[in-house]
This record gives sequence, structure tokens and C-alpha cells, in this order.
Amino acid sequence: MSGQNAFEAQRLHAAQEEDVGGHGKHEAQRMTAPDPLHSLLGHYARLLWDIQKLRIQVGNRIGAMERDGLPVEATAPHVETQKTLEAQERAIERQLVRLAKQHLLADWVEACPGLGYGGFARIVGVTGDFMLFPNVAKVWAYMGMHVVDGHAPKRERGIKGNWSPQGRVVAHQLADSIVKLGRGPYRELYDAKKADYLARPRLGDSGCPMGQVHKDKGGKVLACVKAGENGSETSAHLHNAAMRVAVKELLKDMWVEWYRRATRAMKPSALLPAGA
Repeated sequence: MSGQNAFEAQRLHAAQEEDVGGHGKHEAQRMTAPDPLHSLLGHYARLLWDIQKLRIQVGNRIGAMERDGLPVEATAPHVETQKTLEAQERAIERQLVRLAKQHLLADWVEACPGLGYGGFARIVGVTGDFMLFPNVAKVWAYMGMHVVDGHAPKRERGIKGNWSPQGRVVAHQLADSIVKLGRGPYRELYDAKKADYLARPRLGDSGCPMGQVHKDKGGKVLACVKAGENGSETSAHLHNAAMRVAVKELLKDMWVEWYRRATRAMKPSALLPAGA
């Protein structure tokens, strides 16, 4: 997290703490410059996202040029640019892994199914030091995993939100990794939660177990649950809801372990040598 973003996050946490418990002054006293490891993780994570965004834009432009029937000679330089960006992505991802291995949670991360050093680095690149968060609910909210009127929060033009859109992207990527891994406690939680949702009564016009009405952009009501293969049922809504539960559980375990180790070491920050 950059210095400016780190201070912004800390101010947000302090304000939230004051709102819920009157401890804003105590939290503000902890507003110090970000430590080198978390600062580096933040900078490299954001650099990775910048390069990924540019690579995608270049790829889209190549596709548009090809659809217009332009010759290979016209797109060749941009294809090389895309390859260069892909190489830079891989280099930054390796650097993020090297940095994550220096963290006091390195052995915990290595043993955590579905997380990996890359996933951990992306999380910390968004949040910074978890010691900034007095409880895991603040982590969930900062990563955009809270709900507003029963729905996921949305960015509004001209209004500065109190959560990180990039954090929600990282959380979704992590959830996707958990599901694709196909094993481990977080995948088991995902499976159990999805089965629980599907077993609930179907409510409202969309037959949604959560009572929500789903519509397309034209306002047409859509079914929440659809028939799948071999008599099974499928639902993107319930799939995402179950993934969110699994990721929140992982973040909770990560927050608990971070606090346990940092508190044991009697340090204000979790920046300690691995294995300390």
C-alpha cells in the first residue's frame, strides 16, 4: 500500500472505530508510516494491477484491429507489446512471492489451501498491515465484502466509498482459487453453504432462496436457480454467495493468526522475520 493510500486506510479505520466504539483517538495514535515490507507489497501489487489493465487494453485493441481486417503487419508491434507486458507481469508476481515469503505468516500461508503466496500478497497489497483493523469485520468491509440493503456495495459516481473496489476483485479471485482447488476446509465450507442455500424454500418472483428478485438490464425477471446437468441445480447468485462465505472465513483465520503472532511478539506491527 502506498504511503498516501496507507494513511487514507488508517484514517478510515480510525473513523469507523470511533463510530462504533469511541476509540477513534486510540486508533489515530497508531497512524504511523507504513513499514517497508507492507509498503513494498502494496506498491508491487498495484504495479501488477496497472500492467494487467494495460495488457488487457492492448489485447482488446489487437482484437479490434483484427476484426477490422487489418493485416498482421499492423498488429505485430502490439502483439510484441502484449508479450512484453506478460513478461513483466510474471516478473512482478515472482517478486510478490519473494516478499510474501519474508512475512511472519509465511509458513501459515504455505499451509493454507487455496491462498498461496501470490494471493496473500494481493490481499496485503490492498489492506496493508492487518494490525490496522481492530476486528475482522473491518477487513471484510474494507475489501467490499459487506452488504448494503441486502446487496453488494456499488461505486457511485462522485461519491468516495469506504471500501476498496480492488479488494473485492482480489476477494473474488481468491474465492475462485478456493473453488478450483477442489479440496481443503474452505472448499468444504463453500460446498456446505451452497447446498444449504439450495435446500432453502424458493421465494418471490425469481424463486430466490434469499428472497431477492433478479432482473436483466431490460427489467425482465430472471430465475435465481436453473436446471443443470444430471438433474442438478445451478445458480450464479448462490455460487457467489457461498464463495463469499468461504473467503470471509479464510480472512477471519488469517486475521486471527496475524494478531496471535503479532501479539505474542509484543510488536505494534506484524513486520517480523519469518519464523519469529
